[in-house]
Amino acid sequence: MDERSSEVDEWSSEVDEWSSEVDERSSEVDEWSSEVDERSSEVDERSSEVDERSSEVDESSSEVDERSSEVDERSSEVDESVSNFPCPPCPPCPFISPLPNLYPIPLAIKKASPMGPNANTGKNVSAPRIKITPAVTPVNSPVSVRNVPVV
Repeated sequence: MDERSSEVDEWSSEVDEWSSEVDERSSEVDEWSSEVDERSSEVDERSSEVDERSSEVDESSSEVDERSSEVDERSSEVDESVSNFPCPPCPPCPFISPLPNLYPIPLAIKKASPMGPNANTGKNVSAPRIKITPAVTPVNSPVSVRNVPVV
């Protein structure tokens, strides 16, 4: 019987170990479940905040829709009043030729050189220097030979 009692004692010690492990693990599970409960409450709070903000967005979007419809109505009124307003004739454009069939290109483009651009275009080129002539010109007279130095 001693053998049996020793076996039973061993088994009972194993069972005690297992039960202590189960107790430890159950305490861990309890801690985790409390964390889960806290986080779920946080999620509920945030979801209620999101619901409130979404309702605010819905209200503001309805206001935007109302104002855009008002703008559309006013713009249609302006369009109607402008369409009823007589427009004066436009003056002729100085850049376009008066004969559109003959010269469909604007005159400003027609003035371009057929040889291509000039090499001096855009450079600072000074005007040519002019020679100033005296207002009184000397009379043609022979050279004086009165006083000739002696050599």
